[in-house]
Amino acid sequence: MRKLSDTKEKILFRRGMVTELKAKGLTDGAIAERLGVARTTIVSDVRVLRRQTDAKIEEFQAKLPYEYDTMITGVKLLLKRNCEILDNPNSSDKAVTNAAHIILSCYEKLSEQLKDKYEIMDGISESQPPTKLSLEEQAYKEAAEADYRRRQRVF
Repeated sequence: MRKLSDTKEKILFRRGMVTELKAKGLTDGAIAERLGVARTTIVSDVRVLRRQTDAKIEEFQAKLPYEYDTMITGVKLLLKRNCEILDNPNSSDKAVTNAAHIILSCYEKLSEQLKDKYEIMDGISESQPPTKLSLEEQAYKEAAEADYRRRQRVF
């Protein structure tokens, strides 16, 4: 009599092999032949792997907005703190220079993240990509770019 854990481990191992061999471009038939199992077993494994991937994508889609917002909030806090340093007349020249570099980096990061947000969402969504930014995002982007240009002229 087989142990259930041994069977589960073998299935997980086989599915890992199926994933690797699919990545190499092998057909279901070729994979079945190489692993010594029926083609229908490979077809079933691929179906299960696709369902698992779909579940991971759904989980990722559910977590992405929160993680994105958390990251943006952190960058905004960093911006705020460094703008305070920049605007403080008692800040040393070195502190002002460092703050200015951090501010520029933050604006670059915010710009990248805004672009990446839509690329990620487009890549995992079946819907049409958004054609324009929301009014709030557009206003924020324009303000960030204007502030970035203004601060570049200072340095």
